[in-house]
Amino acid sequence: MNSAAVPPVSCLMVAALLATALPGPGRLGAQETGAVAGIVTALDGTPLEEARVLVVGTQLTARTDRDGRFRVDGVPRGNHQLEAGCIGYRSARLPVGVSARETTQVRFDLKPALAILEAVDITAEAAPPAMLRGFYQRRAVGAGHFITHEEIERAQPRLFTDLLRSVPGLRLQAMRGSGGGFVAQSGRSAVAGGARTCRMLYYVDGVRFPVDTEGGINNLVQPEDLAGVEVYVGTSRVPVQFHSADAHCGVIVLWTQPAEGRRDGGARDSTATGRP
Repeated sequence: MNSAAVPPVSCLMVAALLATALPGPGRLGAQETGAVAGIVTALDGTPLEEARVLVVGTQLTARTDRDGRFRVDGVPRGNHQLEAGCIGYRSARLPVGVSARETTQVRFDLKPALAILEAVDITAEAAPPAMLRGFYQRRAVGAGHFITHEEIERAQPRLFTDLLRSVPGLRLQAMRGSGGGFVAQSGRSAVAGGARTCRMLYYVDGVRFPVDTEGGINNLVQPEDLAGVEVYVGTSRVPVQFHSADAHCGVIVLWTQPAEGRRDGGARDSTATGRP
């Protein structure tokens, strides 16, 4: 036998033949993978945009569009776990079987995440009633002498004038024939030369109030009915809303609790203060 008649086999030729006979890696991968597509919504059916969908155990992910839809390509065929998550919602997983060259459809309905916050105790002072807001604003400025409802309760005065005895620059003048009534006067004189003492004006719930009746202010106002008292001795510190030509001796402003009740629909006896 003549061995020279058999041509030599080239390794390069064998490699070329195998390359044409067998599918390459890219062709093999395309034949062995499929796709997963679907939608992610809330429990009420609202599409969730920008939800993240992951094929568990792989790097394959996708984001939902504005309609909540997504698609993941190149998923190896077989059984997988698909996970979807969105901010504000609990993540969820679904089992999915993927066939080669096919698209598997899925749907996620995510439940809202329940945020459990630590208990917080909030304490604050109650806002003053509407009728007393000006009272507390002027008290913060400190131009006069102020007596709050709490201070009145602590003092437990028998008469209203008992509250005025400690006010600087103010003195009480007994009224003749009044059975113990008093009027409040400032230390200054009403006329040049000091011929007559200076009687102060009264305002009750923002309205000027004459105190010339028998018995004086004590017969007209009960301490337990008061929500606040302002005293301005002399004219220089009297607020503009209480200023008048007769206010040069000073002003005493009384705020009553029934007045605030009237703003809430309560009734008032007009004979109690002489106001219409």
